[in-house]
Amino acid sequence: MKAHHLDDLELLIALSSVAPRRIRVSRHLARCVLCRDRQKSLESLVPSYSPNDREVPNWEVVNPIPKGKIATWRWPFAATTAVVMLIAVLWWPHALWNTAPTGFDAASIMLFGQTREMQVIHGHGQVVVKYSRQGKWALIETHALARLPQGRIYEAWWIEGTQHYKAAVFSTKNGGQTSLWIYHNAPLKYVNGIGITLEPSPGTSKPTGLKAFFLKLPSSS
Repeated sequence: MKAHHLDDLELLIALSSVAPRRIRVSRHLARCVLCRDRQKSLESLVPSYSPNDREVPNWEVVNPIPKGKIATWRWPFAATTAVVMLIAVLWWPHALWNTAPTGFDAASIMLFGQTREMQVIHGHGQVVVKYSRQGKWALIETHALARLPQGRIYEAWWIEGTQHYKAAVFSTKNGGQTSLWIYHNAPLKYVNGIGITLEPSPGTSKPTGLKAFFLKLPSSS
């Protein structure tokens, strides 16, 4: 009786570790030397498709992310951010006033400094001064000051004894409301007072006009 051998398709299917192996094929291969030899010949011609033999992409090679480079770009970014924030903290008052202290000094005076209202001597309105006796800056805020005629201006003065030192000039264009910083070259604990007079524009080196407001400061001199 002529022996029946497995065809090439059955032999190839039997090579797969995934496809179900039929009992008939397994039994035949166990007793047939010719089919086993033919299967080995086919196996040498066809690459293995076993899941265990498949190459898995090395993602570290495909998309490398060196640990050192992460810190390399983060440090400049963090340093730049810190510098920008420091500049913002230091210079934010200059976005609001032409002349102003650093952000630290301005915030310290506005939040923790002394607040005093100036005495009205001539005219009307309200002038509030915020300052620190240990600092050199003071913030003047005005409310409802009288509009001055053309050619006249308000001028603020530092008062030390009988001497008056020019601090700033300002006008009342915004309904009598304005705010400005004034600077003294020594701590304000050595200043006796702050005065505001009405002067001809653009201001004078010594008071010549009417005294409008006055604030006595507790001097340590």
